[in-house]
Amino acid sequence: MATAGAALAFVTCRGEACERMGWRVHAHCLMRNHDHLALETPRGNLVAGVHWLQRTLGNRFNRYRGELGRALQGRSRAIVVEPGVHLACLVGHNHLNAVWARLVELEQWEPFRWSSDRAFGRGADERAAWLCCEDWLRTHGELPDAPEGWLSSQHHLAWLLADTGRQTEAAFGTMSQGWALGSKDYQREALADLPAMESAAAGGGAEAVKINRRHWHERLEAVAKAIGASLLSAAGNINRPKPAYQRHLSF
Repeated sequence: MATAGAALAFVTCRGEACERMGWRVHAHCLMRNHDHLALETPRGNLVAGVHWLQRTLGNRFNRYRGELGRALQGRSRAIVVEPGVHLACLVGHNHLNAVWARLVELEQWEPFRWSSDRAFGRGADERAAWLCCEDWLRTHGELPDAPEGWLSSQHHLAWLLADTGRQTEAAFGTMSQGWALGSKDYQREALADLPAMESAAAGGGAEAVKINRRHWHERLEAVAKAIGASLLSAAGNINRPKPAYQRHLSF
């Protein structure tokens, strides 16, 4: 956001959207030109909520500036996340993002006003009702929703940043890609809830390609198992140089 006033206007509108749509937000972090949200949609209204947020913010922005056009540029994209460890990792990386972007130093984490990390530390009485932390506090070893629990959480994030800074940042980039973050079993279950591939393609070509690749990987695994082979050994054989008379048969 260009100014603190613009950031505050967006955060206020986003909070209204969360309350109106009944979203449960596990983490959020507003950056200079984009926003990160880890949320649940119990009512299955993600598209409607994002549309309301964009339309409402645009109307307010245009009335204030006396302009026309969209206040938010670019397209929102969603990634399905498995509850438990994967969600807890995403929440931690979400809060670390402000440090990686050099918006704040590690020692200034708490004062960073645009992150849920600060709101969580203030306690349940002062945070918005749609902010929830029970699931990932439990995943981190039943940490209490109290100052000592949040201190332990801060120490964990500081350890991640200091011990594996570059690797952790790269891992967050991986989390921001694809269509689902979770185990193979979770991705398989998530696929069953998705519409047909034609409908998925309408939602985004990159996502459709990844879903299609996952389908084919599962089929290859089944074939390899049936003939008593493994995909790992098959990949090694494919990459191994072949005699000249066999090369034209490679595929």
